[in-house]
Amino acid sequence: MKNPPRGVFPGSLLRRDMATISENDIELLDRWDIPGPRYTSYPTALCFHDGFRETEYRAEVAQRRTEAGNEPLSLYVHLPFCEKLCFFCGCNKWVTLNREKIDRYVDDLLLEIAMEREIHGPRPVEQLHWGGGTPTWLDAEQRMRVMDALKAAFPFLPDGESEISIEADPRNLPEGTVTGLRELGFNRLSLGVQDFDLAVQEAVNRVQPAELSLRAIDEARAAGFHGVSVDLIYGLPKQTEASFRRTVEGVAQAAPDRISIFSYFHRPQMFSPQKCIEEGDLPTPEVKRMLFAAAVDVLTSHGYTALGMDHFVREGDDLLEAARAGTMHRNFQGYSTRADRDLVALGVTAIGRTDGAFWQKSKDLKEWAESVRAGRLPIARGLQLTDEDKLRREIIASVMCRLELVFDDFADRVPNFPKRFEKELALLKPMVDDKLLEIDEKGLRVKPLGRFVVKIIAGAFDEHTPPGLAKISGRQAT
Repeated sequence: MKNPPRGVFPGSLLRRDMATISENDIELLDRWDIPGPRYTSYPTALCFHDGFRETEYRAEVAQRRTEAGNEPLSLYVHLPFCEKLCFFCGCNKWVTLNREKIDRYVDDLLLEIAMEREIHGPRPVEQLHWGGGTPTWLDAEQRMRVMDALKAAFPFLPDGESEISIEADPRNLPEGTVTGLRELGFNRLSLGVQDFDLAVQEAVNRVQPAELSLRAIDEARAAGFHGVSVDLIYGLPKQTEASFRRTVEGVAQAAPDRISIFSYFHRPQMFSPQKCIEEGDLPTPEVKRMLFAAAVDVLTSHGYTALGMDHFVREGDDLLEAARAGTMHRNFQGYSTRADRDLVALGVTAIGRTDGAFWQKSKDLKEWAESVRAGRLPIARGLQLTDEDKLRREIIASVMCRLELVFDDFADRVPNFPKRFEKELALLKPMVDDKLLEIDEKGLRVKPLGRFVVKIIAGAFDEHTPPGLAKISGRQAT
């Protein structure tokens, strides 16, 4: 950008302006609750094609090694195994109790790490994230084998300069495990909690006593983790406003650094495990609206600030500081304090990136394994970015991360921003009328309530997969 980013959270966007959400606010947000990308990348994975394979990947990496020099890398490791099936889940995973199957996957993963190290060179690692599936379903020895291989292949920046995170299921964290994860090098822990209510847990096949989650938070704090995040879901079967309020209250009292309140979308035709959910048990749209309102009420009363969409952060967390400074970023793991780096993707289905391309490893476990055993990188599809893609990526990132779009920031590439993006700005007129944002000759600013639908605002600038633009253009202002 031409000018440095500005922080927009001080003042009108602090939590004191969002202490409550009225029934009218909830109805308004519900009308704009349109399924669409969350913009952890742009363009999204829906745009990938099978014309980008190993040859194109190797060429892209070779060019980036020349351009980036010794610039740090990010690593993502996909560990797709779970102990049990959660009925709400839409992730790429395999449920197995077979430890030998996981061992074979780890064997193959170590081969892939060595191949990636060969083409990327010894660039230092600034970020590492283990996702899944359930990374903590690996046993201690399997986790150590993977981490040892990563550290042998790539130099890691010191603990205070790097972010090493892992997604965890509290059911896989017997006492002492969290401390073991810290000793292994992890410094951020993300806990899948979803809901404390037993009836809800039974309805989604994830019985998880609250004590397990609360103990994991306490152990992480005692072990010296830099931060703990908790994921909750609203809209699950059997949830009521009172029960979900109790869940959010219980989590907020434990004071994790970050809490995400994700909306459950029931799409059994897309995600077969959801067919196990009794549709009659799902909350009505009216109840679902009140679940979110209850969560906002509880979290803001406990001192959390709404960053955007469904993310809430405690005062003092470095992510909130980055938001206030205008230096917050967004990547495949969500909001981040760190700028996007070249991302090395490891494991079946994993997605990687450079500044100019995205790619994804094979989604088929057998195909992925056969490729790495044969010495081939299992690149199944990807996308080379155009200059237009990069411009729109920057625009979308500004909206998502800074809640503003200053036209002059793009003056060197777009001398007349309002004219160039006249169609996109017109699509947002109904949201202006609904007082979710404001647009003037200088730019676009997201208003406090608009934070919760910021992905729809950003999506107006999505040239490939705009979320519900036909609905947006036809929306009548309230």
